[in-house]
Amino acid sequence: MMSRRQFHVALVVLGLSAFAGGVAAHWLLPGQTAWAQDAYVQQRVSAEQFELVDEAGRVRGLLEMSQGDPRLALIDETGRVRAEMAILRGEPGVAVLDRNGTVRGELFMSDGVARLSIRDVRGEDRAVVGAIQTRDADTGATFEWGESTISLFSANGDLGYQVDEFAPLELWDY
Repeated sequence: MMSRRQFHVALVVLGLSAFAGGVAAHWLLPGQTAWAQDAYVQQRVSAEQFELVDEAGRVRGLLEMSQGDPRLALIDETGRVRAEMAILRGEPGVAVLDRNGTVRGELFMSDGVARLSIRDVRGEDRAVVGAIQTRDADTGATFEWGESTISLFSANGDLGYQVDEFAPLELWDY
């Protein structure tokens, strides 16, 4: 049997040993504090279509695969697509549509050539930067203009003014 004195010495040695072990573990085995997490964050979500909905549950945005190509559409409160970004047959494009669904502005690439067009309410080109095709009203012949072209069209769709490598715009300072 232990005496009272031996018991107290054993208790002090046990306490000092526990303290020394804690200090040694802290120095020799550093780690981070583990805390319970409020929410799990998933690193990847995969799907062929994602819908962005408003507080009423209406679809206001769409990220999807469309005929094998990615497409992002922004939708107004009436359900009409108003802006769209897509890759079509390997070429990128961006379109802005009016309330009637008519494309009013477009930036896209075709065969590696960029084109920016501004259109009227009928969807007809009014201003184009980039490659265009025009048709001669008298002969019906089609003309292809290169990518370094700025073209302005009249209200009836005729080519009104064009600046290209053959007819550069010259500005004069008077």
